[in-house]
Amino acid sequence: TESIGYLYATSNHLEMVASIDVPIKFFTNNNLRASIDGSGTRPILTLNNTDTSLGEDQVIGDIDFYQNDPSGNGVGVVSRIRSVNESSFKGQAGLSFFTGEVGSLNEILTLTTNNRVGIGESDPQRILHLVDDSVAAIRLENSSEADSFIEFKNPSDNFRVGFDDSDDVFKIAVTNFNDDSFVVNTS
Repeated sequence: TESIGYLYATSNHLEMVASIDVPIKFFTNNNLRASIDGSGTRPILTLNNTDTSLGEDQVIGDIDFYQNDPSGNGVGVVSRIRSVNESSFKGQAGLSFFTGEVGSLNEILTLTTNNRVGIGESDPQRILHLVDDSVAAIRLENSSEADSFIEFKNPSDNFRVGFDDSDDVFKIAVTNFNDDSFVVNTS
């Protein structure tokens, strides 16, 4: 056996060094649980769920972000990325993002395999589904003197709703803000 690296442990950390481009693998009970592959141009961290019969809505794995600030209640997991199985038979998974404080994480963003995004909603019913317990608002802010609008588009038309900065008016327009529009003056 050729030596290709070393494992070094101290009282406060474990250091692994591989002198060739091979994945580093982590096993528990003879099951591969995680690996880090740095052999390509970008490192890949793989988490391996060994359950061979995952059910719908079953957690595949979590990446937790742990904080060690001893002041107040600052030691523990403060954010998380979670992979959730979305189908028992198709091999599909969504992602959920959690933030908060130690002991109290809230799911804030969900991405599903059917191209839906939930903000404050874990089961989005549309492409974008927003839920908030105070004010569910969307803010469009332009950092320069330019238009801010929402555009609705299908293969034959564009429809815009928003602020036309050139005239300082709110417009509802077909195609662009240069045509005849429904205008609400700001004065």
